Amino acid sequence: MRVFVLLFFVLSCDKIADLPKQKSFFAPDFQLTHYVESNIGCKYNFLINSKALITNIKNCNYNIEYKNLNSKIYINHINYFENIELLLNTFDQKVIENSKFSDQIIESEYIDIERKIYSKLFSFVGDSPSNIQFYVTDMSDKFINGSLFFDAKTNYDSLLPYIDYVRNDIKKMVDSFNWTDE
Repeated sequence: MRVFVLLFFVLSCDKIADLPKQKSFFAPDFQLTHYVESNIGCKYNFLINSKALITNIKNCNYNIEYKNLNSKIYINHINYFENIELLLNTFDQKVIENSKFSDQIIESEYIDIERKIYSKLFSFVGDSPSNIQFYVTDMSDKFINGSLFFDAKTNYDSLLPYIDYVRNDIKKMVDSFNWTDE
């Protein structure tokens, strides 16, 4: 009897059952990134992805648009002459507001004392409105902050390759950031 049952399973399993097709998402095809000078005409400059379009909105506030990714980085330039701690606390409140929708916050810091570059970058894991927020300051009177937004329904899992791509561009921007006297 055991031989019959074993023979039945061996002979009946000659075809694998068809399974329903799983849901899938668009697989991005990222090209090799080439960086160019931003040339925005403000008192700072940095390298930017050559595929991104930078638009000055007003008073050195601008958008960096990735049309092929359906996303934008909104950049705000703030001249301040008051307490830096107050401005940093305001930025932290903005991060806290955004974190209500995320599962985790990953923070990274960049400091270059010689060039007076002090920066923090916050990456939000989860379906938050803004996936990345960051600032760059000289800790005396200049402050730049930015936020990444996608023109799509927040679905962290499907946006993750795009978030990682833009995060690398933001890191390159911060690493190459320079204050100028223009």
